[in-house]
Amino acid sequence: MERRIFVKTLVLGSGTMIFGDHDVGAVKVDSNGILVKMIYNNTGQNHDYKKEWGLAIWIEQDNRAVLFDTGGNPGTLLKNMQTAGLDTAKISVIIISHNHWDHTRGLPAVLENLTKNTTVYVPASDAPEIPDSKGRVTVKQVSAAQQLDGSIWSTGEMKGSLANEVVYEQSVILLQKKLLYVFTGCAHPGIVAIVEKTGVLYPDHEIALVAGGFHLIDKSAEEIKILSGRLNDLNVKRIAPSHCTGDKAIDYFRAEWKDRFVDLNIGDDFNI
Repeated sequence: MERRIFVKTLVLGSGTMIFGDHDVGAVKVDSNGILVKMIYNNTGQNHDYKKEWGLAIWIEQDNRAVLFDTGGNPGTLLKNMQTAGLDTAKISVIIISHNHWDHTRGLPAVLENLTKNTTVYVPASDAPEIPDSKGRVTVKQVSAAQQLDGSIWSTGEMKGSLANEVVYEQSVILLQKKLLYVFTGCAHPGIVAIVEKTGVLYPDHEIALVAGGFHLIDKSAEEIKILSGRLNDLNVKRIAPSHCTGDKAIDYFRAEWKDRFVDLNIGDDFNI
């Protein structure tokens, strides 16, 4: 039976995001755009991909790929990449949001499959150990906000906490024209703080999307409502919470943000 394909297009100011469900196999990249694909996550329903706790996002432009985080199981990460038809030979940059197992354990497997020199960016204050891979890996520690690759920037490391322990985390900002797309690993520094810093870094840009883990799994309904309002006040156009956000918060955002809520879960992708 032929699989039906549904695509929806969201126009944001001077840019366009095209979302959709795709046939299994190589994902299609708009030659003039940027592909963003969720290749590892514990949210969503996609029987073609294995779902496990953690997060990894594939970002591809001009036949070059950036991998943001690597999930918690190397076998699952490689299987999902194979299912999607993604080629590790395209990887030129790997970005680790923070030093937690569910974002780093897939890294050694990726490094073993590299075919060209690759830079790995890690938070300076709490960098995971990065094994060398045939001399092809350069590790760079990130403190301040900086450009990492083309249109991809880091917020710089930000201080957060989890279970009374300090966590240093960087988030990714993708710039396209005058639009900003923010991707978080777990948002331990606070999702509002991350968006606020993004706005300070780029005051004349519009925040088109904030996606990834928001780490609201332990927040009360009232706290989630307040955070939602603050994101709205910061003029965030759309949100795509997943991973450690928690079902309660995701359900609230879906109901509150309506058509401004975006599903970006395991196997989902879009072109900018």
